[in-house]
Amino acid sequence: MNHLKFDTEPLISAIESKNCICDIACDEYKDRDIKNAALFHVAAVVVHEFDRLSEKEKHETDTVI
Repeated sequence: MNHLKFDTEPLISAIESKNCICDIACDEYKDRDIKNAALFHVAAVVVHEFDRLSEKEKHETDTVI
């Protein structure tokens, strides 16, 4: 996955909808599995056809976002 292009507003909205990503007061913030699932949700919202990517590509996309 060389270069991703996406609209920033859906990205911001998706991140804000998942408190565990950026709210350190949230109990789930410390849970890596929950946070990873939330990041995959964000990627699915902003990356076209995220569900069709291979597991490696999903991980690479999640790392970029």
